[in-house]
Amino acid sequence: MGRYVPIRDYAVIGDGRTVALVARDGAIDWLCLPNMDSPSVFAAILDAERGGSFELCPTERYETTRRYRPGTNVLETTFTTTSGRVRVTDAMTLPDANLGPLRELARRVEGLSGRVAMRWRATPRFDYGRRAHLELRGEIPVASHGADGVAFGSWDAGAPEIRDGGVSGRFEMAAGHRALLGVIATCNEPLVFPPRAHVEARLDATAAFWERWSGQLTYAGPWRDAVVRSALALKLLVFAPSGAITAAPTTSLPEAIGGERNWDYRYCWIRDSSFTIEALLQLGCRQEATSFFWWFMHATRLTSPRLRVLYRLDGGAHVPERVLDHLSGYRDSRPVRIGNAAADQLQLDTRQEATSFFWWFMHATRLTSPRLRVLYRLDGGAHVPERVLDHLSGYRDSRPVRIGNAAADQLQLDTFGELLDAAFGYVRRGARIDRDTMNQLAELADFVADHWREPDAGIWEVRMEPQHFTESKAMCWVALDRAAQLAETGHLSGRRRQRWLTEAAAIRAFIDNHCWSERLGSYVRYAGREELDASLLMMPIMRYDEPTSPRLAGTIEAVRRELGRGALVYRYTGEDGLAGAEGVFVCCSFWLAEALALAGRRDDAARSMDAALALANDVGLFSEELDPASGEFLGNFPQGLVHLAIISAAAAIARLPS
Repeated sequence: MGRYVPIRDYAVIGDGRTVALVARDGAIDWLCLPNMDSPSVFAAILDAERGGSFELCPTERYETTRRYRPGTNVLETTFTTTSGRVRVTDAMTLPDANLGPLRELARRVEGLSGRVAMRWRATPRFDYGRRAHLELRGEIPVASHGADGVAFGSWDAGAPEIRDGGVSGRFEMAAGHRALLGVIATCNEPLVFPPRAHVEARLDATAAFWERWSGQLTYAGPWRDAVVRSALALKLLVFAPSGAITAAPTTSLPEAIGGERNWDYRYCWIRDSSFTIEALLQLGCRQEATSFFWWFMHATRLTSPRLRVLYRLDGGAHVPERVLDHLSGYRDSRPVRIGNAAADQLQLDTRQEATSFFWWFMHATRLTSPRLRVLYRLDGGAHVPERVLDHLSGYRDSRPVRIGNAAADQLQLDTFGELLDAAFGYVRRGARIDRDTMNQLAELADFVADHWREPDAGIWEVRMEPQHFTESKAMCWVALDRAAQLAETGHLSGRRRQRWLTEAAAIRAFIDNHCWSERLGSYVRYAGREELDASLLMMPIMRYDEPTSPRLAGTIEAVRRELGRGALVYRYTGEDGLAGAEGVFVCCSFWLAEALALAGRRDDAARSMDAALALANDVGLFSEELDPASGEFLGNFPQGLVHLAIISAAAAIARLPS
């Protein structure tokens, strides 16, 4: 099966355009170039034999410790051997005037004590492990495929040698000495190889940038370290050229080892985006949230009034899902997917970040408005076809490997509530919106008033027959409630306000009459079915009713009792149209903590928060899911929704008297 590292053993570095996964043993097993939704150059995490990686470690047996440099996304890994210690500092450097459009990964090696023999080997494989071509240009190893080029720099790290489809080197590191390795990448641009001094300077400047950015976060409550780390993780998921935020920078890491629940998360979901705006505003990041909001409104305008589930990072809505059959997947977890079919379902004081996100949000959704796509590309596009990469085995043989996401075309009605709530929160904090945006938001509210009676795919993007999901109906109520409040304050036209209020009342009546179980003492997963769903926790979080009301209090307790496993929470009981099981969904643990806080149960909320945070990996990151028995990470990593939920839950608990 080859070398597969536990997902828990990865950390991430990035530059606002792409993200690399760095394993505890020093290998970079995932890197897409030039952008995080581009095809991979290193993908050993999805196929240990074909995917390619960049290894760096001692030649003798070693132990490792690692950390992020405080307040940064610069990773430090210390290797200890019987002969000495070395520290490797990894970063995707931020561009300056010398770097321009290139991408650069810097790996600084420092001798701390003794003498340590080191080795490195890079096996670049373009196009998800399909292409490999290496040559020496002068003394510089270069891999190329079409318009893509990657050069490898070695300064005091051994003379590079090309052999067996890779480039490698060996060197000895003495105390007080430094070596440097670099990856320089380009697409459709000249490949200009930098001098060592420029790479070293950018590495130091990158650390300084992250320190300044995190130092401006305004949160001062409990669990500040976890909140700051979550904010830094979210910042890595932001695609700087457009302002979009990706759900996770990976594809097809399995929700169950060997299973088929493997999805491409390298797109921008409306739901995650809406929560991001609120989280960034809570941290004081107004500009980033605003930019994102306007991007999103633009991207959704093309499909309005229908919202796509997700969008590409460039804002596009076309996200075809396909399987990479040539990849075996992480630990043979097939399929490996790129794209995401869910796109088609109906479904810090640095305030600049919140502002940026807000306008990205408006920009992307404007392209599809008033029909919202579930997700968008990072450039704002809405076309996200899903396909399978059959040549990849998948993580630990978890097939298929998918790219694209078919969820983009689902109808997920909850997305309308999340978008209108994001707009409401943005305006409530003193921001202004233009007349075109007012009209777009009103169109979205009208769409909800016209379509809330339809079944949908729900928040979890189930691949079965659409149902009348309770959370979707509640979020339709949120959409109309927020639109009516915006109209009352003059931020939307008031002429349709009464209809919105009338339909909101009808939604509430439907939920009360069809989505409540006296036997369970709780709202249910969907109408006519006595099953529970952790997404019901969004009802108190989104203020569908007072969290202390008998029905919401009962729902919180029922979810905790029936879906909870210690500090963790499963998503739902019942069928979802897919074979096999999944792990517990990590963000639901933090939703539970927030719901308990909103219900006034501070001690219970704090205990839930402490227990869930204790399950993070050694650098404070979470994947999408966990195996409750082993604590093994499952699903795509790191997942933005989890880190958003951490910020929101911590802020909710912090508002309560201790």
